[in-house]
Amino acid sequence: MPLPKSFKLSSGYSMPAIGFGTWDAVEAQRSALLNATVTALKTGYRSIDTAWSYGTEGPVGEAIRKSGLPRSEIFLTTKVYVFLNLEGGVDGVGGIICMGMWRRVVT
Repeated sequence: MPLPKSFKLSSGYSMPAIGFGTWDAVEAQRSALLNATVTALKTGYRSIDTAWSYGTEGPVGEAIRKSGLPRSEIFLTTKVYVFLNLEGGVDGVGGIICMGMWRRVVT
């Protein structure tokens, strides 16, 4: 039985079954990340995962532009961090607390 090429989401969008993930690119690695992402797109990847906290959104965006592919052909995900500013604090801890990471699908 062949593997599916994509999965239909409840939102109606179709998500590619295989994606290219990025991880924590420090400034010195961003050029390599850009080139790797362009190569991934040119070899058939259509799902790219990124995150603001990894520092990968900029290089991934540039790679998408350099690939020449229409943006509509790329399934892009990123992560949104949820921060709460708690005046009274929780268990004696006040200030800004990161409560978790949420995945956002950018279409």
